[in-house]
Amino acid sequence: MKSVSLYFSPEDIARLESLKVIAQRNEPKGSGDSFGGLNRALSWINNCDCAFISGWHPVKDENDVETRKENRRNNDELQRTLRAKGYGVIKAVGNYEGDMERSFCVFDYNPGGHSLFDDVKALSEHYEQDSFLFKFASAERAFFCYTAGDKKGKREDAGKLSICSRRESNYTYIGSGKITFE
Repeated sequence: MKSVSLYFSPEDIARLESLKVIAQRNEPKGSGDSFGGLNRALSWINNCDCAFISGWHPVKDENDVETRKENRRNNDELQRTLRAKGYGVIKAVGNYEGDMERSFCVFDYNPGGHSLFDDVKALSEHYEQDSFLFKFASAERAFFCYTAGDKKGKREDAGKLSICSRRESNYTYIGSGKITFE
């Protein structure tokens, strides 16, 4: 059996949805373990406020069982908190400055109640993260918002969405698709 991978730009996804060639999703579902998850995420990234956040801390020693347990607890709690606030959440695996971490792509597909930016900023501080990545629906470019260290309180341009980039650091896998902002 042969398989084919198709890559669609966010504009193509929107056009195919409008033509009813592919189903339009009202919210991202599942863990994002296929290109379907990636395509849903890309649609939401371009149409909703979104953030990338983790409760994960680097594991320097592969035998460090306690840090691994803490990471799982943090991410489980983080996911429950985000969903309880009504946000869409897709599991992702990110690379931040060379360290792999399990993370989440979070969408505010029903704005009006909470502020996704304020909620994610508070959660990033709570989980002692260096930063989180954020993109407003109305913006083309995303930015890092620093919540710890020397850059705390500062924002840094992360660039425009790029799909299947060859970038070696600061990227995210959603399913088997790789995205960055550059």
